[in-house]
Amino acid sequence: MTTPCLRRLFLAVLVLPVLLLSACTTSFEQNVQIIGPNLTKEQWNAQRDVLLDKSSFTTRGEVEIDLLPQAHYGNTNTNTQGSAKYVYQAKPNSYTFAVTHFMAGVLFKVKKGDGVPGVELINSDGNKYNFSSEAEFSKAVQIPISRLPYWIMGITLGDERDVRSDVSGRLEQFNSNGWIVRYYEYEKFGDFILPKRLIVTNAKVGTIKIVVNKWDL
Repeated sequence: MTTPCLRRLFLAVLVLPVLLLSACTTSFEQNVQIIGPNLTKEQWNAQRDVLLDKSSFTTRGEVEIDLLPQAHYGNTNTNTQGSAKYVYQAKPNSYTFAVTHFMAGVLFKVKKGDGVPGVELINSDGNKYNFSSEAEFSKAVQIPISRLPYWIMGITLGDERDVRSDVSGRLEQFNSNGWIVRYYEYEKFGDFILPKRLIVTNAKVGTIKIVVNKWDL
C-alpha cells in the first residue's frame, strides 16, 4: 500500500467518533492560565533528568482529535461527540500506543518491538501495516509518535523553538517541528509533578487534546 493510502487510512481511523464531551473541550479553551502544583527551577531540572532515564512506564487518559478540513477524506465527519481513551506503555526499546472508543473498541494501535527499527500500525479491523522506521511512520501519518511521551511528560529535548515557561517555572509551550504544544494544568502523580491537560496543534494537520488520568512510573 502506498504512503498516501496509508496516511488516508490512518486519518480515517482518527476521525471516527473519538472526541471527549463538550464540557471538557470548553475547559481547554477557557483556562488559559496554567493551574496546579509547582516546583522550583532546580526541582524541575532534577525531575527532568529522572524522567529522561525512565525506560519503562505507562500513562493512561483521554484524547480528543479534531482534524482540519484539508485533512478530511470523503464523507468522514470530525464533528462528532464521544469518548476515547489512550494507553501508552513503554518498555526498554519498545512501546505500544493504543486508542480505544467505548462503542467502537480499538480504533488504532501503534507498536514498536524490542530491538527492531520498524513500527507496526494496527487499525480497527485488525489489519496490520508496517513501516521501516519511526521516521517513515511519522512522515506517512504526520504524527511524531516518538515525541509523544515526552510531550505528555512535559519534557523538552533541546531542539524545540519558542520554548516558554510561566512565572512559576512550569513549562508553558514550545514548537517542535511545526507542532505547538501548550500546557494548561499540572498535577502530582506519585513522586512527580506532571502535565494533566495539554493541547498539541499542527497548522497542516489539526489538534489533539490530551487529559492525563494516570501514570505508572
